[in-house]
Amino acid sequence: MKTRVIFVDDEESIHTIINLMFSDEVDNEELELMNFMDGDECLSYLQQNLKDQERTIIFSDINMPKMDGISLASEVTKFLPQLDFNFISAYVDFDEKLRQAGLQNLKLFTKPVEFDEIREHIYRFVGCSEQNV
Repeated sequence: MKTRVIFVDDEESIHTIINLMFSDEVDNEELELMNFMDGDECLSYLQQNLKDQERTIIFSDINMPKMDGISLASEVTKFLPQLDFNFISAYVDFDEKLRQAGLQNLKLFTKPVEFDEIREHIYRFVGCSEQNV
């Protein structure tokens, strides 16, 4: 079973770079990449596809229109607590907001994004998921 990696960011350039960075893994059917421009779109997708999320990783920006990343994480972790939810943001001063939302244990990747760190995190997750199958 492929690992699904979801990126939620209102910057189109992030999606373009991510698609290029992981094109080999997608072509080899190791990963399935999905991109959403805001939290509402992602949440709607996840709610409609609950059964297919056991090997899903989410990387979400924090500041976005419509639904921000903290609100998205709060909603998603209620009904899909097994997901590996991570933040990507240029802002690193969200500790108090994350603590208030009960999300202080989620990982934060800072922008500009170090794609090798994200790739490493994905492969650690894939390794753990394969051991649990």
